[in-house]
Amino acid sequence: MRPALLAVLVIVAACGDPETAAERPAAAVAADPPAAAPAIEPAPFEASFDDAALGRLVTQAAYDGKFDALASLTLPPRCDRVRVAVHVLHAALLSDDKTTRPPDRAALLSAFEALSKAAGGGSPNALAPLVAAWRGWDEAQFAAETALARRYAAALELMQRPKWSGPEIAASIGGSDTPPPQSPAAAELAFVRAVALLASTPGDSSVPQEIADAYDHAERLFEGLGWPGGMGSLADLVATRLLAENPRSFRALRLADLAQAAYARSGDELRASLIFLTTSQAAERRGELRSAARLADSA
Repeated sequence: MRPALLAVLVIVAACGDPETAAERPAAAVAADPPAAAPAIEPAPFEASFDDAALGRLVTQAAYDGKFDALASLTLPPRCDRVRVAVHVLHAALLSDDKTTRPPDRAALLSAFEALSKAAGGGSPNALAPLVAAWRGWDEAQFAAETALARRYAAALELMQRPKWSGPEIAASIGGSDTPPPQSPAAAELAFVRAVALLASTPGDSSVPQEIADAYDHAERLFEGLGWPGGMGSLADLVATRLLAENPRSFRALRLADLAQAAYARSGDELRASLIFLTTSQAAERRGELRSAARLADSA
C-alpha cells in the first residue's frame, strides 16, 4: 500500500466518518435539579374560616358533646354566630336523611350556648338570649318552627330561579302556623313576603309604601331577635340580584342601603363594607366611573 494512501486511512480511522460525527448528538450535560417550588403559605384564619366551617364545628360538637372548644373560639369578622345557629337549627329540624340522624336537640342547644360565649364575630350578644328562648319551646312550637322553616326553604328556592313570580313566592309561604317566641323562620318569612310584593309590583322609580311597610315589619322582627344581620343577609341577596339585572334599579339600591345598615348593627363590618363593591360594580356598569372608584375605595 502506498504510504500516502495509508496515511489517509489512518487519519480517517482516527477521526471517524465526518458525516457520522456531525450527526452524532453531543453528550448530554446533567441538568441542574429543578428549583424547589416556593412553600405556599396557608390562608389566614380570618380568610379561610367562614360560616360553613363554623357550622360544621357546631354540629360536630353536638354529636360529640364536646363544647369547650366552641366557647374558646375567637371568630373572624365574617362569621355571625346567630346566622350559623339558625342555619344549623333549621337544617336539623328539616333533615330527612335516613342514613344520618340529626344531632340531639338538647345537645344542639348546648352547642349554641357554648358558641354564644365565643369571642369576636357578628351578633356577639344575641345568641345567648335566643338559646334561652328556644329551650323554652314545647314540641308543638318546635313543630311550628319546622313548618315555617320548610316554607322559607321552598320560597328561597323559588327566589333563586332565573325569573321570579310574585304570586308563586307568596303561595309558597302561605300557612297559619303560629310562630313560637323568638322564631327566626317567622322573621325570614316576613322578608320573603316583601320580596313577593316586590316581584308582583311593576316599576322601579320608587319603593311603594306597601313594600316599604313589609321591609319595616321584617326589620322589626329581626331586631327583636337581636339579629339585624339576618335582615342584612336577605336584603343583600335580593339587592345583588336586582342590580345584576338592572344596575340603575332604585329599589335595588334602597335594599343595598338597608343591608349595609343592618350588617353594621350586627357588628358585621366586613359584609357591610362589601356592599360598597356591589354598588361600585353597578355604578361602573352605568358608566359612572368616578362614583364606581369612590365606592370601591370605601370597601
